[in-house]
Amino acid sequence: MEVLPDDVWLMVLEKLEEAADVLACRLVCKRLAALAVHPAVWRHLEVGQSKPYCSCPVLRLAPCLDSISVHLPAKGCTQWAFASTRCAAAKLYIPIKGRSHAGLAAAIICKQEMLGRLTDVEIEMRSVAVTDVPILLGTLASTSRLTRICVYVYLGGNQLPNTPAPILGGTAVTPSLREFECNLSPLTEPFVKSILSQHATTLEDVLLDFPLSSLTCTSTALILAGVTNLRMLVCDCFPGMESLVACKSLKVLALTVNTESHYRPAVAGLAKLLRGAEQLRKVNLTYKPAVRSPTDLGGELVLALASSGRSCVETLHITNRCYPFFSVEYTPLPELVASALPSLPALRHLNLQDNAKRPDALLLAIRPDVSAQPPSYWHITE
Repeated sequence: MEVLPDDVWLMVLEKLEEAADVLACRLVCKRLAALAVHPAVWRHLEVGQSKPYCSCPVLRLAPCLDSISVHLPAKGCTQWAFASTRCAAAKLYIPIKGRSHAGLAAAIICKQEMLGRLTDVEIEMRSVAVTDVPILLGTLASTSRLTRICVYVYLGGNQLPNTPAPILGGTAVTPSLREFECNLSPLTEPFVKSILSQHATTLEDVLLDFPLSSLTCTSTALILAGVTNLRMLVCDCFPGMESLVACKSLKVLALTVNTESHYRPAVAGLAKLLRGAEQLRKVNLTYKPAVRSPTDLGGELVLALASSGRSCVETLHITNRCYPFFSVEYTPLPELVASALPSLPALRHLNLQDNAKRPDALLLAIRPDVSAQPPSYWHITE
């Protein structure tokens, strides 16, 4: 043991996958006790309340970690250990259930920001009070050096989901964010706008879930259009999407299309985007409710994508399922997709999930003049 140099022992310790095993090595001898607190040993490890051992010794002794998972309210001695630790983590995952815990979560985030390694934060708030939301969202908006933020807020009880949540305590930060995910509602819209504006020069992937009606979020699309390096957008169809035509970096677009009649203006804007966004390479359309007749709202989107004749879309994925799940006699999507194929010269991958009783409807609808070079992969699901 004395013959092996320290770097070899460090390589051995780095292979350990549990923090408890590393701590156990500190009991072997003084040499291993010193090596067991080297940053290289800890930077790939994680701690959390799901582990079968107490996190407090790790938070007290470890110099750094890959990730920390904090379920609030915490139990026992871990209640404040996460907020007072000197152990620097790269990632934080904080699920919050119940009220009056947002302040502790904000303290944990601030502590990790001070320690200098934090780049990834994931927050999930369930059954929280409306008054707790601005505290945590303001802290996130003013946290520097983050490359990823994921936030989901689910109110509990009979609280009104349309209550706005102004950004409290948020200050401008240097743009750094590359991936942003959040459920967009009137409650979180100010926070979403703040993040999109502050990090407009660095954001690449944006995922916006709409648990409520997206028709009230009327200015989000204009702010998204100013995200200069936007590469992927995953969201529901919402007003003003035609403004994203100017976003020339957008390559991947995954949309949930609501086919109810009051979404007609939003779907019309999406059609304009699909006609004009020649930079798109991958498009994913999910219809809810399903398109069941040629006159249903949203059925024209595939044709809009092909209308310019200059489409560069290589992958097209369409989901048109009826729920509750059952087969229907007819849906118009196979014929619409087949008629659009001649105007999609770059298409190579086509996936159509449609639960009509005609699994070969797309193949039967393809005419001889469809394309000299058809897609290399078709997947049709009943």
